[in-house]
Amino acid sequence: MYRKVFISHASEDTDDAEFIYELLKSNHYEPWLDFKALKVGMQWDYEIEEALRESDFVIIILSKVATNKRGYIQREIKRMDRYSEEKLSDDIYILPILIDDCEVPKNLSKYHYMKTIQTDFNKNLIDSLNFQREKYLASVDKHDILLEDCVKKSDGYKLKINTPYDCHIDYYLCRDNTFFDANYSNSFIEREIYDLIDTFRNDEKKYGLNLSPQMEHAYIEIGNSIIIHSPEILSVSTGISEYSGGAHPNHYLSHKHFALNPERTLRFEDFIRYDHLTKWLTDKVNKYAKEDQDFLLDYVDSIDEDNIDFHWDDEYFTINFMSVTPHVLTAVSYLEIPKSELDLKINI
Repeated sequence: MYRKVFISHASEDTDDAEFIYELLKSNHYEPWLDFKALKVGMQWDYEIEEALRESDFVIIILSKVATNKRGYIQREIKRMDRYSEEKLSDDIYILPILIDDCEVPKNLSKYHYMKTIQTDFNKNLIDSLNFQREKYLASVDKHDILLEDCVKKSDGYKLKINTPYDCHIDYYLCRDNTFFDANYSNSFIEREIYDLIDTFRNDEKKYGLNLSPQMEHAYIEIGNSIIIHSPEILSVSTGISEYSGGAHPNHYLSHKHFALNPERTLRFEDFIRYDHLTKWLTDKVNKYAKEDQDFLLDYVDSIDEDNIDFHWDDEYFTINFMSVTPHVLTAVSYLEIPKSELDLKINI
């Protein structure tokens, strides 16, 4: 939300346009650049007009070549003016960028401009966009939170150890935003990821796994997903999938839930009314376990308020037994309970 940036440039200034394009992308903006976006056969004038109409910001790259092109600046500004009229007078919308010592055209002189040769140009450009974006977001109802505004993919992680495993560690973090304290949630998210990495590193050292025919297809994948249920609740699912030979890979999945504003972790008792957890679980297994899940009764005593793992969707509230059952039973180590059958403390 509020990340779309239209880049206007003369054809002679494509290198500078591409530099700004990459700068914006690396800072999670969505730049539109003609030679990046237009495909053979597209109606270029229509596509440009649509991209400009949908953009939240417009960057116009100015150079001696561009400003000396007959009618170029006037034509571009005429396009932009139609949409700038919809903005408030103190909104940042048109951002002139000078790539050489050209004169600023009179009809752009009312806008503060930046030069690419300025110290901290990259930071100042992104700061300007972020400043206006925060203004836009401040007026957004919290119920209109979009996942893309609050969640970003991390840079991943390299194990930095010699291992026969094909390793993939990719996970998501909360992006700085105006809706909740991302740093608070991220401290827990990264701890979960690094605990899994640490366990794997220690297993490698402990067992001294070496490449063998059985390890030819060995892999380990660590990652997570983030769900924003509402302005009040966020959930994180963290998992590991590992194969080191044998009939089946091993999987493990855990969930952590957060209240927002103010941030805190949520426990099972925050969601469900019950008197005694073991008795409650026993009753629910007896009532809702499928034919191949009778074994869950053997593990009810292993679950308490500190280790119970759970998640939910529109229809079911699911108890995850994965942490207390053997790996061979992982695929059926869960209990789905219809939400309509629960005495819920909060609306989920």
